Amino acid sequence: MVYGDMIQMIVLFGGIVICFAYGLSALGGWEEFLLKVDRSRLGAVDYDSLGFNNDEFGVWPMLFGGIVLYTSYYGCDQSQAQRLLSASSLGEVRKTLLVNGLFRFPVTLTYCVMGLIIGTLALTDKAFLQAIPTGEPDKMIPVFILQYLPHGVIGILVVAILSAAMSSLSSAINSLSAVFVEDFIVRGKEVGDATYVRYSRYASVFWGVVCMGFAFFAGDIADTVIEAVNKIGSVFYGPILAMFVMAITMRSITTRAANLGLLIGVGINIYLWLERPEVFWFWWNLIGLLTTLGSAYVLSFVLPDREQKALDLMGGFVFHPREASILLTFFAAIFLLANYLEFFF
Repeated sequence: MVYGDMIQMIVLFGGIVICFAYGLSALGGWEEFLLKVDRSRLGAVDYDSLGFNNDEFGVWPMLFGGIVLYTSYYGCDQSQAQRLLSASSLGEVRKTLLVNGLFRFPVTLTYCVMGLIIGTLALTDKAFLQAIPTGEPDKMIPVFILQYLPHGVIGILVVAILSAAMSSLSSAINSLSAVFVEDFIVRGKEVGDATYVRYSRYASVFWGVVCMGFAFFAGDIADTVIEAVNKIGSVFYGPILAMFVMAITMRSITTRAANLGLLIGVGINIYLWLERPEVFWFWWNLIGLLTTLGSAYVLSFVLPDREQKALDLMGGFVFHPREASILLTFFAAIFLLANYLEFFF
């Protein structure tokens, strides 16, 4: 799975570069792009939007909510953990996470600029703009690929997009089935390999059907796929990270208190989603984290269980100053670049 993901990433990034080049060529070059681009789209940092009054993507919710989101995603998410567990050693895991942290921004910046180029082309080419279904911005890139790229390249990129989608789906189903079998079916019991594989297959079919059913409603969650995915994840990422934090640093909290705190944290986020839409969903990550930690801590006193073993699932926290220093320095550079990005165009 890991090598398949790597190959798909290479093909997809190559596709981004190809779309970048063809889009720029269709516009007439970099200078034409700079003349025609909507300058308001170049503002990467917004200090005025706090995310509590139907204002989105301000720097503060993105900063604090984003830290919780990505810490939980890369540190606690089963789809990432199963990839990291394929590494040969803990040293390789650290290198993998470090490289991911360093290369994620250049890749993201590249496809964001590509999106600006193709979006600018759509505004200047009425035929292209009319071919994009109204209210479906996710269709812009596929339409561009079909209309502007050579046929051989079209085939490669369409296959790459489909294979990447299949890879993401298979990873999600594998993660769901692995956790479901381990935590809800086997639950520490000794079972034979054949039985375990059979359970896993049944669980994979079950979660595959669930994912297919959910796909019919996912389009109504947000305007774009990437936003919908992160919006759903933000309901759970904060509370899940809180569970790991408690297991590592707050060992006096009992399992029952932690589980109840988890339910409260997720419940608060669902309430915010349904009843408080003015709160930007990036805040759900931080709110879920703090709510889960706070409620679990209080419940440990309100509902004491002296016979229950304290929550102790991890070996402890280990700090790696070299990797942390590199990533913090890189983050500072990214933040500085984001503040002055419009001056580069």
